[in-house]
Amino acid sequence: MTRPRLEIHTFIDAVRSEFSLEGEIQSDSVLIDDLDLDSLDLINLVAFSEELSGELHTNSEFPVFVSVSDAYSYYLSLLESAPCSPQPTVLRRTPL
Repeated sequence: MTRPRLEIHTFIDAVRSEFSLEGEIQSDSVLIDDLDLDSLDLINLVAFSEELSGELHTNSEFPVFVSVSDAYSYYLSLLESAPCSPQPTVLRRTPL
């Protein structure tokens, strides 16, 4: 089930908390240079974005993030690819 869309400032706050980041984070902050994230952190950021959106990565190519804005765009793309509403399951009895 898709979760409500986070605004970028809320997304940044969630990333700050998840990765124990301090200092100012802007949407154009470079993940490796400005925030000192490593390659494992970037993989975890993909998983964290999926967790926030409630959707899984289904593309065969792994997303590449340079900035916080890239990660946020990926998060939004997950929300956009989600079904608009869950389809109800209809159970029917079959006559014996």
